[in-house]
Amino acid sequence: LANNGLLIKPDIVAPGVDICAAQYDGAWADRECLDDSHVAISGTSMATPHVSGLAALLKQAHPDWGYDEIKGAIVGSAVDLGYDAFTQGAGRVDALAAVTFEVIASPSSLSFLATGSADQNSTLTIENVSQNARGIKIVKPGVLVAPQGYPGGGATEIEYDLSFSEDEFCVQADSGKNVTATLQNPTQIPTGYYSGTIALEIYSDCEFSEKIEDVRVPLGLARLNRITVNITPRELETDEIVWFKEIGFVSPNGYFVMDNHRLDANQLSGTFYVDGNSYDLFYTRFNIVVDPDYPPEWFVAKEFKP
Repeated sequence: LANNGLLIKPDIVAPGVDICAAQYDGAWADRECLDDSHVAISGTSMATPHVSGLAALLKQAHPDWGYDEIKGAIVGSAVDLGYDAFTQGAGRVDALAAVTFEVIASPSSLSFLATGSADQNSTLTIENVSQNARGIKIVKPGVLVAPQGYPGGGATEIEYDLSFSEDEFCVQADSGKNVTATLQNPTQIPTGYYSGTIALEIYSDCEFSEKIEDVRVPLGLARLNRITVNITPRELETDEIVWFKEIGFVSPNGYFVMDNHRLDANQLSGTFYVDGNSYDLFYTRFNIVVDPDYPPEWFVAKEFKP
């Protein structure tokens, strides 16, 4: 929620299991592959170089592209692995598809944070980086799904009311178009986190003669309640800074919500977003950062209702 309002993370996934790569200084000697100078290991340390290498290839192929174009091409061209967007983002990176991509969406994913009854708007910029006019159709997912293993407010999938200012149009060569996406009637959605993937169907011309490409745009929706916590630590001086270190809530279905807040002595309150109607505040821990000798304070409370 703090990431510029973007709900979907990761953006994409990349190969990261048993990747054979150059060995460093005898590390992981029991995982040798190919020869005694290479080892096979797993993790984001293996997946990340695939993505950064692809970004370098994109910059080489398109030196005039900036951050939005490079990220948009990587995310939009990803291959669907069949997981929800909170698990896979748009999917697995596809280097060749990204380098030859012709239509880019920015932001690379759409997010809606609904905490009240008002409609929510988000702007999607669609850029045609090819040398030909392209017809574009926007197709939204029929339902949104909760993250795997987490049922949100009790719903594993939901219907929703999302519309676009235009969903079928033409974008001329080397130009762009802004489209407004509107989430309506958010109070009809159960509290929780949900995701899906919008498809931008790209056609060879403005007569929609032949579909030539799909652009994947992950969609994240959070229907949440707000809760405010006010706490007065003991013996706090007015010039001391408090770090709201690990404040935790547990929902009736056992899901934990963790958050951090920085507070000062004049405003010891924090606002959090939670996805239920009743939560236990199971602990908060405060660290006083001005005086390193000041011990942390622990507070315990029960049954907070937003």
